[in-house]
Amino acid sequence: MRQIGTVPDEDNAQRFEDYALTLGIKTRIEQDNGQWAVWVYEEDQLAQGRQELELFQQNPQDPRYVEAARP
Repeated sequence: MRQIGTVPDEDNAQRFEDYALTLGIKTRIEQDNGQWAVWVYEEDQLAQGRQELELFQQNPQDPRYVEAARP
């Protein structure tokens, strides 16, 4: 498991975690110095996880992320 980046708040971290799961990427989020660290479990999914996190950070309110969020 390796960290792929951080997001500023828990809501966005949870939204990304939910979205990543729809892609088959198992992640873990944890609070780290006021930010939320995003970790990917599988080494072979690191590149895709980083790319998806970068896209997410550009527009975390995009409908594809909001729709993936667990109620």
